Amino acid sequence: MVAGGGVIGLSCALHIAEEFPNWRIIISDTATRPAVTSRAAAGMLAAYAEFDGDSKLFQLSRQSLEYYPDFMARFHLGTKLYDCGILIPALEGSDEGADENANLASKHAEATWLEGEALRRAEPQLSCRRALRVPGSIVNARLLHDDLVKRACEYGITFHSGRVSSLERNNERIVAATLEDGERIACDHMIIASGSWSQSLGNLAGIDLPVIPVKGQVVSVSAPDGFLRHMIHAHDVYLAPRAGEGVIVGATMEEDTFDEAVLSDVNQQLLALASKYVPAICNLPIRDSWCGFRPKLPDGAPLIAWQGSNLLVATGHYRNGILLAPITGKMVTALIRERS
Repeated sequence: MVAGGGVIGLSCALHIAEEFPNWRIIISDTATRPAVTSRAAAGMLAAYAEFDGDSKLFQLSRQSLEYYPDFMARFHLGTKLYDCGILIPALEGSDEGADENANLASKHAEATWLEGEALRRAEPQLSCRRALRVPGSIVNARLLHDDLVKRACEYGITFHSGRVSSLERNNERIVAATLEDGERIACDHMIIASGSWSQSLGNLAGIDLPVIPVKGQVVSVSAPDGFLRHMIHAHDVYLAPRAGEGVIVGATMEEDTFDEAVLSDVNQQLLALASKYVPAICNLPIRDSWCGFRPKLPDGAPLIAWQGSNLLVATGHYRNGILLAPITGKMVTALIRERS
C-alpha cells in the first residue's frame, strides 16, 4: 500500500508494479485538489540551478534529471518534456552565486556564460548584464500527474479515497491500514509518500517524521509561446514558460502553515521581483494564481529508506518533488527487491 497519490507515490507504485507484476498495489489519498503539491509545482527540472555546491541531494537530483527521458518512455507517458535550458542571472555587483552554479554544473554538463549581444539573442526579454546557461527541462506538472494516474490505472493499481486514520500491527509489522471512512486495507508493505502530511502518518506508525509544510504561492501571466525561450532561475524568483499557459512566476516560502489563502498583494510582489529580470512581465495580464505545500525535513533533503520491517518512507522532497519523482520510484523498488 502506498499512502500518497502525488507524483512521488505514483512513481513508487508504477516502478513496483513493473518489478512485481503479480502484486496488488493500492494508493490511498484524498481527492486531488489544486493545492496538492504535485499539481501546484511549476515543473522545473533544475538540478543545476537549485544547488551551488556538491552534495548527496545534488547528485540524486542530477541522476533523476538524466533518468527523466527514460522514465517517460518506460511508462509511456505522453506529457511533453521541454528541454529549454535555464538562465541564471548574475547578481548586480556580484557573480558569486552564479559562479558557484557554474563551477558545479561544469563538472557534469555544459555551462555557458552569456553576455552582451549573445545574451540578447538567446533571451531578448531578459534584462541583466550577464547570465549563466545550464541544462534544464520543464514539464507541465498537472498533465504529468494526470498521466501518471492514467498509467497507474492501466497497470491495475487501485485508488482508495481517504487518508489513513489508524494502523494495525502484528509485532513489528504493519498488517493493515484503516481509512477515514472506516475501510480496512490489509498490506504486506506500506510506503509513506504523503508529502507535507507525512508527519501525522509517521506518528501513527510510531516513527519521527518531522516534515513541515512550506507554502508557496505562485502566479501565472498570459504570454504567447516563445515569450521566454528559457526558464529564468534567479536567487529570489523564477519564471517558467509553460506551453499554451503563459509564464509561471514563483514562489513564496512560508514555513509550517497549511493556510490555502492566495493573496493578490503577494501576486504583485512576485511580479515585482520578476520584473527586475524581465521588465515586460508587468505588462502581461494575470492568468491564474494558486499555492502548494512543499514537504521539508530539517536538513532539506528527502528521506527514502526503510523505517521498519515492512515500512518504507519516501518523503521530504521539499522544492524538488517533480524532479526527484523518477529516481525515488527506482530507489524504493530497489529497497523492496533487496528484502523480497
